[in-house]
Amino acid sequence: MKNKFLKGALVLSCLMLSTSLFAQYAGYTLVWQDEFNGGYSNADANGLDMDSWNYETGTGDGGWGTGQRDYSTTDRENVEVSGGTLKVRTQRNNPNQTHEYTSGRLNSKNKRAFLYGKMEARIRTENMTEPGRGFAFWMMPNALPPGTNNLMWPQGGEIDIFEYNGLYPRYNLGSVHYAWNWNNNGWGGDGNHAQASGTYNPFNRGVKPGVSGRDGCGGSGMTTEKTNVLGAEWHVYGINWFADRIEFYVDQDVYHIFYLNQNKWCGDEVTNAMGNKALATGWTFDENGFPENWKAFENPFYFIISAGVGGDRTY
Repeated sequence: MKNKFLKGALVLSCLMLSTSLFAQYAGYTLVWQDEFNGGYSNADANGLDMDSWNYETGTGDGGWGTGQRDYSTTDRENVEVSGGTLKVRTQRNNPNQTHEYTSGRLNSKNKRAFLYGKMEARIRTENMTEPGRGFAFWMMPNALPPGTNNLMWPQGGEIDIFEYNGLYPRYNLGSVHYAWNWNNNGWGGDGNHAQASGTYNPFNRGVKPGVSGRDGCGGSGMTTEKTNVLGAEWHVYGINWFADRIEFYVDQDVYHIFYLNQNKWCGDEVTNAMGNKALATGWTFDENGFPENWKAFENPFYFIISAGVGGDRTY
């Protein structure tokens, strides 16, 4: 699909994403797309297609779980569809709000959710070379286990396709999050949270933060240099999601492969189809007390487009 999302910021920062979710590729069938060209039968005042998207407003639970300082709104200053793009902005001193920082936050929950396939977005950022600013294009589970009315993170998993912050403007982070144990569908602390991540930049493919949780391990660190800023130009960020693995790519250049039934805890260096380095991580699933016939990454996920100011994930 060719969706055009645009994230941008008026005063603080802006991320533009023009996306292509499920674009037409050989061997794939187009399932859904949003070109952000307007003309929706159910558009809101900002031009957003309300048959596909929902607003998330406020500060969530503890600043959306990361301690962010921004307040998400439905204001046109923070979310706008125009010129064939979706603009999601962070802003300081929004004239319509009393909060110092505002932002836009959208999701497709219960409207557009998918299991397996090619999912991607074409993205550009603006004013993203300073700490404390972050944007993400990511996915969360749309389904609930039988007999439950909620799902505690990260039991259902999380897929981060585009995760970008101003402290490290040369890089994109492609990650999965998941839980080691069901823990009665409750938060089990950091010891029950695992993250497997690969870092993309076209200049140094050896940089990789690796994985965290349980024992923990990692790789060489990222630089805070502001040259060759990845997000300043349009790139396609996406995943190929299969039953046995999730491949993270930028412009079809796969840099992280997460295997769903292979133990590659601290990661292996592999070569992708383009001849470039990629990081292979994995987790061997077992029952771990999870509900019968229900496991992370085996159910439909919905999309989230979010912005952040400060907190634990925007540095």
